[in-house]
Amino acid sequence: MVNVPSYAPGRAKTLRLSEQESRFLFARLAADAGHWISVETPTETPHNFTGLPSSPGRSAQHDLSLHEGPGSAALAHVEFKHGGMKGVNKDLHKLIRSAKPSLIFHTYETKRVSLGTLLAGYLQGLGDVLSQHADPAKAVVLVFCHPLERQAWLAHVDGWSALSAALAAGIGGTRWRSLGDAIRG
Repeated sequence: MVNVPSYAPGRAKTLRLSEQESRFLFARLAADAGHWISVETPTETPHNFTGLPSSPGRSAQHDLSLHEGPGSAALAHVEFKHGGMKGVNKDLHKLIRSAKPSLIFHTYETKRVSLGTLLAGYLQGLGDVLSQHADPAKAVVLVFCHPLERQAWLAHVDGWSALSAALAAGIGGTRWRSLGDAIRG
């Protein structure tokens, strides 16, 4: 379990949440399931996030990758986000260009960003990225988690275009399940 601290005494009682809590919990669950992990795993291909066409690019990093054992190739790549949409398009570029299945785990708090804002932001970001890269049609999982309200929504689809359709349909669409329902089967 993870204890989420509050900000300094004397201030309004607000919890300090970041993507780090998600990373630690996910790593623990992966280990419990028998997977090995690597952190800040270099991408298979170089990336150019400068916007300069003459830049050759360099290897970027996935937040975490799952492996069958020590020294084995990655089975899947995971990116963690917290809050708004900052940096999401970079992660979408990295994941779409990878040949491996992908997971994005995005935590949020409603006082800073709404679920609707995230759905719209990912839909726009995917549109931008898919206009530049072909859809590799691999397994993609996107989880939105609101830890303070104990709510999480999961879409597990085959291909980034299918994820785009799920985002357009909204949480009420048929591709979305509560995380609790998904875990139960």
